[in-house]
This record gives sequence, C-alpha cells and structure tokens, in this order.
Amino acid sequence: MRRILSALANGPKKVGVTLKSRLNRDRRSTRMLVDALLLPADVLTIQSGHKRRHGSAPNLLRPRTVNEFLQHEKLFNRTPLRTMLADKLAVRDHVSDRIGAEYLSRIYWTGTDLRDADLDALPLKFVLKANHACRTHQIVRDKSAEDWTALAATADRWLGHDHSLKNGEWQYRWIPPPLYIEEFLEQPGEISPVDYKFYCFHGIPRMAVAIHDRTEGKRRDFVDLDGKTFDCVWGENTPSGRFVKPECWSQMIELAGLLADGLAFVRVDFYALPRIVFGEMTLCPGGGTGRFHPPEKDREVFERYLAGTK
Repeated sequence: MRRILSALANGPKKVGVTLKSRLNRDRRSTRMLVDALLLPADVLTIQSGHKRRHGSAPNLLRPRTVNEFLQHEKLFNRTPLRTMLADKLAVRDHVSDRIGAEYLSRIYWTGTDLRDADLDALPLKFVLKANHACRTHQIVRDKSAEDWTALAATADRWLGHDHSLKNGEWQYRWIPPPLYIEEFLEQPGEISPVDYKFYCFHGIPRMAVAIHDRTEGKRRDFVDLDGKTFDCVWGENTPSGRFVKPECWSQMIELAGLLADGLAFVRVDFYALPRIVFGEMTLCPGGGTGRFHPPEKDREVFERYLAGTK
C-alpha cells in the first residue's frame, strides 16, 4: 500500500517541482497549481515522518499531542503570515514593528550570486546564509583566508534547494531565495553565543532551551521561565551544566511574548551578548518531529498549553 501511495504522490510531485522552477512564482495561479500538485507528497511526507519518529501515523484532523498539532498546522494553516515568519529577511520587518529594529543583527549584503558581493566592503568576520531554508549557513572568521570559489559554489547549491519538501513544511515553499551576509556575533567566554529559544503557546512563553557551543557539538539545557530544569525535554537532551540566567532573561521572555502574540505556537530565539539580538522565529522545531522525554509529555503539554486555549 505504501508503494502505491508513494507512486501516486511522486508523479504529481515531479510535475509540481518542475513547474515551480519554470513558471512565474509570483503569480497566484502558479502557486495554487504547484501547491495542489505537491499536496499528496506533503501528506505522505508528514504521515511517514511522524510514524518513523513516533511509531504511529498522526491524527491530522483532531491532534492530541504537540507534534500532531504541528503536523496539522503544516497542512491546514497555509497563510502568508507563516511564510513571512519563516523568511529570514522578511521577518525582520515583523520584529521591527513589534519590538524595535535595535534587536536586529546587521546585514551587510543581499543578492543571488555571492560573486557579486564587494569583498572589500565586508568586515573580517561574518556569516553567509540562505534566506529560504534551514542549516544553510557558513561562518567566515577570516575573509582573507576563505576559498571564495568553493563558497560561491556552495551558495549556488543552497539556492537550488526546496526546503519545503523535506518535512512537508509549506511555509518555506514560496520564500524568495536570496543570499545574505550577516553580522558575526560573539560572546565573551563562549565558543559561540548562547542561543536562547523560547517556546510560546498562544503568545505566552512557557519553556526555554539554552544551547551552548553550537559550533562544537551543541549542549542543550531545557529550563522553565524561572531558569530551573524543566520537567520534560523536547528533542535532544545534552545538558551543559553551565546554564545561568542572563541579566536580560526577563526582558527576553517579554520580547518573545510580543513577537509570538496571535500565534498558536512559535519558538522565538534570541542571543544575549549582553545586547539582545533576535535570532529567528520557528513554526515547526525539528520539522515537527521532535520526541518528548518522557513521551507522555507530548500529550500533556498539548493539553496544558494548546488544547482549548485561545
């Protein structure tokens, strides 16, 4: 049966991917046609991905857990707002409007071909990113020692990637794919800046994770809003034992709530350098497949923070 379903989905998927690359992506008719062709593949990807991670297919119509809710959102909550929040450049306007531009990192260049960037105008250190996907970034610590030919080739591959297909995350499908060069963030005493991620349910931060040493193995500390060890973990659990609430902890919680207002769920990320810098807003952490530890917390957190709460 799975082979039959896969065959039925893959045919329209190939056509949809081809049309997306050839037709005018700004036309509403193009988007509607491509979305319709890719919908069977999205459903199959979501169903199989959830079953692989959690042992059973998700209830997409009446979700009972956080992960089922995220899968439901991927299929049924397809709005321009979600595309804007997943767009790393466009979300900056949302941040500026809600909390102020002073929390944004600096952008030095945007474009579709790294070869067009004025290298002399760039600082010694920076980060190259693609706007439309995840895990498409390269840290440059010394531009004079960088292999620009290889980096440009890597960036070209990024631009050809459709991240929406990996986990059925529609919000990435229609994001314009430019590259951009961003400020290199540093935090004294840390290999890389500590990444504070606040999980917000119906606009209210409920728990957080602090990620240490992102470039050297990632150590994660799940905490409640008082900074104490939380009674469950969502995703990987590799405590650093070094978590200390930064002085701006309460302010970050407040800012996360302002950015999350009006959304059923979103994760809001910040850095504390000690200047607070916005990171990103994530609608489906881990593609919506992250395991809870213990497993029963998936349902418990849903019932406590999502079900029946507006």
